[in-house]
Amino acid sequence: MDFPKSERLCGKRHIDTLFSKGQRLQANPFRLVMGMSMFSENSDSIGVVSILVSVPKRSFKKANQRNRIKRQVREAWRLSKKPLLEKISSRPSEIPTKALHIAFLYISGKAESWETILEAMQKSIKLISGKLDSL
Repeated sequence: MDFPKSERLCGKRHIDTLFSKGQRLQANPFRLVMGMSMFSENSDSIGVVSILVSVPKRSFKKANQRNRIKRQVREAWRLSKKPLLEKISSRPSEIPTKALHIAFLYISGKAESWETILEAMQKSIKLISGKLDSL
């Protein structure tokens, strides 16, 4: 499993900005929040797509249930992210200092099968690719 630190959305400022200014999309069992963020001039991680995965404690009381869903979502992201990364790398170089931040919020009240999560992730990436031109 390959989920490096550079792909994790962390930092209160980045997360608050994403949720206050980001676009919201729906692809069951996910609610997506996506937005672009500016990098500072001395940042190493230019052109990065970073994600956040959230599973509500209200729906899944046991930590092992939440952790399993998060692992499945991260694995689905790892397997499905290539078309999105190719689209971002082919964008014009007028915005080289922007990064795409995505929050995957799991909204289904039950644990979905792996196939359902993978299909939903692929659908989500198609939605994000479509919306990317308007950002």
